[in-house]
Amino acid sequence: MDKDTFLTVKAFDSDLKGLGTKYKSINTYDIKSGEEKPVITTNNYISHNGIASSKDWVVWIEVDTLEYDPSNKAFNWSMMAKNLNSEEKIEIDKSDFTSNNYNVPMFIEYIPIEPKISNNNILVYSKTVPNGNKIASVLVCYDLNTKTQKILDRTEDVTEELIHTECAIYDNIIAWSKFYQLNEYPYEKRFTQYVYGDVFTYDLNTEEIEQLTFDDFFYQPDIYENKLVAVRVPENKENQSTYNSEIVLFDLKSKEFSTIVYENSPIYLKREDEMDRCRPTINKKYISWQNGSFPNRYIYDHNKNRFLEIYENSEKYYRSPNIKDAMVSTINLFEDYVMVRTQYWEKEDIIFGYELVELE
Repeated sequence: MDKDTFLTVKAFDSDLKGLGTKYKSINTYDIKSGEEKPVITTNNYISHNGIASSKDWVVWIEVDTLEYDPSNKAFNWSMMAKNLNSEEKIEIDKSDFTSNNYNVPMFIEYIPIEPKISNNNILVYSKTVPNGNKIASVLVCYDLNTKTQKILDRTEDVTEELIHTECAIYDNIIAWSKFYQLNEYPYEKRFTQYVYGDVFTYDLNTEEIEQLTFDDFFYQPDIYENKLVAVRVPENKENQSTYNSEIVLFDLKSKEFSTIVYENSPIYLKREDEMDRCRPTINKKYISWQNGSFPNRYIYDHNKNRFLEIYENSEKYYRSPNIKDAMVSTINLFEDYVMVRTQYWEKEDIIFGYELVELE
């Protein structure tokens, strides 16, 4: 998409059980004009976390249901793409599963999540596939220019190793995390589903894989030029009773990382050592992230090494005890904008909304 154009999903019908909204179309929204146009309309449901786009292509995942039942997970899906210039529409991939009757942990997904696409129209995603009576995980690279697919990595049994669903691509570099050694109560090492999770990169030019970290825990990478951000889950400290994570920044040249956001960052009023800092995104100047269900009105300027408040305080926004921020949370970072979710009181109701804040 153009830097001032965004994709939105259109609600088709509401789920009265409160399990979410079902979507059957994708629209473009032009910030400057406020104009919204339909791009994709389907008969199946569109997975809200299965959409990616470049200036030339829109990619989405269609599913036959969005009902979420951890004991009976959906497994039927197809990955589609549409060329915005020629209107060409293709099927990229589809599910290999005929059932979900596998003896695997409940957190294992049968449907791909968060495909990513580069400006060069190279698509990358992780998926699970049947492997006899086991489930394997694979990392797929698909060139939309040549319509060719390549498998970059594979694990044979997700109860031993899993390629995490959220990967990244920038120019010729692809990054992903691989988890290994299932974790069990009492989670002595860290409060994660696997004990270890390390970051790998693949260079499309040299066709070489490089392991960036060893016997640590990193996931949800994002890349801009020679910088990579990710979530890190450090080892448990003494008397730690729950999950805590950090946002880190790698220099892909030196292979070293620095911690950007952690429990004692100055954006917090008090030590926050039980927080799910997640979903980091990086562009030419800034890093954004989410604080799980907690608010966050800051981004980080990685050129000037400082935090930047992006949303001024307002008395109408709901404030929680001991939290410096009103209920304003960063959702995503784009080239010139950051999206925030807001919550404010209207009489006795809390009103939710989404706003785009233009960056410098």
